[in-house]
Amino acid sequence: MVFYASPSLRVATAPITDGPLDMGNLTATLRIGIKEALLGIGFPTRALRRFDQSIILFYHAIGEGGVPAKSFEKQLCYLQRHFEMIFASEVDTPSPSGRLRVAITFDDGLKNTKDVALPILQKLGIKATLFALPGNVRWLWTAEMRERLEAAMADETIIDAMPPLRDARDIDRVIEDMKTMSHDALVAAIARIRNATSFEPSPAWRSKHELMNAEELRALPTDLIEIGAHTLTHPILPHVEDDWLEREIVDSKHQLEAVLQRQVTTLSYPNGGFDQRCLEIASRHYDYAFTTETAIGDFDDQQVLKGHKHAINRLHGVDHQAEMPLRMLRFLTNGHGFSAQPTAGAAVTAGPDQEETPGYEIPAVMQK
Repeated sequence: MVFYASPSLRVATAPITDGPLDMGNLTATLRIGIKEALLGIGFPTRALRRFDQSIILFYHAIGEGGVPAKSFEKQLCYLQRHFEMIFASEVDTPSPSGRLRVAITFDDGLKNTKDVALPILQKLGIKATLFALPGNVRWLWTAEMRERLEAAMADETIIDAMPPLRDARDIDRVIEDMKTMSHDALVAAIARIRNATSFEPSPAWRSKHELMNAEELRALPTDLIEIGAHTLTHPILPHVEDDWLEREIVDSKHQLEAVLQRQVTTLSYPNGGFDQRCLEIASRHYDYAFTTETAIGDFDDQQVLKGHKHAINRLHGVDHQAEMPLRMLRFLTNGHGFSAQPTAGAAVTAGPDQEETPGYEIPAVMQK
């Protein structure tokens, strides 16, 4: 089945089969076809050009386990053709042309970003911001715990203080519960799961989940990649105790600056999670901090966040290029874009942060 917006524009295809129709796939194909038809006649691109604002897109993995590499490249080509591409640190710099400004960001600092996304960025000459851990954590604890719990479920291993694992939903619940733990409780839970399970990461698992080390972060081209902080151990910050919270937010900046030998002025909250304490700490140490739509919706006082430089909303990247412009338009129409304006009550440092903070070592249980 082939759909056309005009005799010369093929906008979507679906193969003809002899078997029963998969209505889910057919519906998805029709939806993409409609969106590609809208793109073909210039909507919503014309509408997006009217916004003199910044929009920040964020991604994790590109390629296996994430946005398909070809789709990612198509998205970048579309954005570069129609809008002004910026670093996240340029989010409130007015555009001389008045065009919509778009920042590409990556969370976590996966090796995948270096191996798959960076060559595409270099090919197109597009800059991006990478929010990374300081290079001394091999992979996120959530990825390791999921792998260990899946092995425990397969082997019917009983883990102390944990109900039996019956299916993937049980594992999801355990991971989500761990995200809401205090620092000390999380460290204890990780140790308990490690003691009860085995873990031999395969090369394929490593390529998907390993984070860049300090040397790899330093080697990234500074003309294309700007590096921001993403905490020390990727906790969900609203659940972290006050003293650990300060260390996670501030020491990640200091350690990254020591690794890179240059300023780190931006922060991305893990999973977007933040609270009033995070805003206050980030405002003292960073020029900008970034969150997500879901986390914004969870914040009690929405008025406090309007135009706040330390609660800048981001839109998650999509798998299919045709979906991006309409999602961007909806995001901006709902007031989630960022405009160049001062933030009331936010005392932002203009240069590198010189305040001394207690030395902080990541607990060994969080490193391996």
